[in-house]
Amino acid sequence: MTAITTVHFRPLAAFWETEGRPPAMWVEGPLERVFAVPGEGPGGVARLIVWINGDAARRLDALEEAEIGRWAELELLRLRPAARGALALLSVRSWGSGSLASGAPTRRSAPVAAAPPRPDPPAPTGGCTSRASTASSWSSGWRQRSPPASARPARSSAAEGAQSSRRPGGGSVASPR
Repeated sequence: MTAITTVHFRPLAAFWETEGRPPAMWVEGPLERVFAVPGEGPGGVARLIVWINGDAARRLDALEEAEIGRWAELELLRLRPAARGALALLSVRSWGSGSLASGAPTRRSAPVAAAPPRPDPPAPTGGCTSRASTASSWSSGWRQRSPPASARPARSSAAEGAQSSRRPGGGSVASPR
């Protein structure tokens, strides 16, 4: 499981507009990501969520929530000086240290060596068979495969309509009397 810690702020002013940048950020640094949640608030943003995961989140989880919030605010101010006085800490949520969450599932695979290229593509094996052509062998008998048109006896259309109904997939089913 991967540790994830989120720090939620309410913006008190649209500081990103004075900087000429969007409120959300993806950075290569301790904060990693800042998401802007749209809603009623300055600049149409109700909440800013700082998202930290992995080893950095595990290190933060050793601190008290107030310390995590202050650290995130200082890091955000280092990157966005216009945010000074424009953030109110709402909450800190740790998915890594929570007894019910224990982090977020991740899928890690070991590196796989590529197979050497084949010298020639495989030879064709014949025609294609679709599922529709084998459906009648799977059915329980409610549908019969119709013989080719050349093998069917000629019938009058009035007699055929009275005795059977045509199905879109071919074959016919006797009409109930």
